[in-house]
Amino acid sequence: MVLPELQGELWAWVQSLPPWQSDLLRRLASIDDVTQDTLGEAVQMVMTAHGIPTAPAVAPVPIPALAAAAPQRVTKVVALADLVAVGSVETGQRLDFGSDGLTVVFGETGSGKSSYARVLRRACRSSAKPVEILPNVLKSGPGREQARAGTANRRRMIR
Repeated sequence: MVLPELQGELWAWVQSLPPWQSDLLRRLASIDDVTQDTLGEAVQMVMTAHGIPTAPAVAPVPIPALAAAAPQRVTKVVALADLVAVGSVETGQRLDFGSDGLTVVFGETGSGKSSYARVLRRACRSSAKPVEILPNVLKSGPGREQARAGTANRRRMIR
């Protein structure tokens, strides 16, 4: 059974309950701690619902409708491309990721794996310590035509 169907059946069941039972469900779902005051109020409501006079009379509050979960947008990085002066990554190289599952990146020492990881950490706003995208020290610097700071473009797929 999928979640929307389960919510629909649960909501239909809640609607079939007497108002005082629906109110008790609402209270159970919305309060953190049961205190003497909340328990006393619930008892007064049940007594009022069954015709036993109480002071003050407590009327049941209907449980709010179960809101359908809003569809979530999923953002996935599907490729890193157009890296310029980023570590040992050659200009024009592209790293593609699978749209589902896990992508394993492997290669020789100095092939750019850590550089791609730095770009991903920066692009995805990693919560770890701040990361600096390092330029290729052999190909960039003053007097060269390449950019000193590394740059990259990311491609996103949104569902």
